[in-house]
Amino acid sequence: VDTNPANPVIGARAFSSDPAAAGESGAAFIAAMQGAGVAACAKHYPGHGDTSVDSHVDLPTVGHSMARMETVELPPFRRAIEAGVAAVLAAHVLAPAFDAGGKQGEGG
Repeated sequence: VDTNPANPVIGARAFSSDPAAAGESGAAFIAAMQGAGVAACAKHYPGHGDTSVDSHVDLPTVGHSMARMETVELPPFRRAIEAGVAAVLAAHVLAPAFDAGGKQGEGG
């Protein structure tokens, strides 16, 4: 969902700035791709449309509350899963709402 006009990466690559429209466009794209035998991938989970940093250069933060994520960023991914998308690609972003323990990026 393209919700930040200053986003240097997503912009026109997103289907829409409206979550419902993005979800429906994504579902149509998934149906067309997979109907032609090509596995589709929903990306960039949990959302990269409201960042202002290029994730190829630095680590962007999606600092929204879980309530906001549930209403804006996540619905298109839910719709993609309902549409039977073959894969979901995780974004290289920091999303504190998903990590109550504060251990982002401390894999081991």
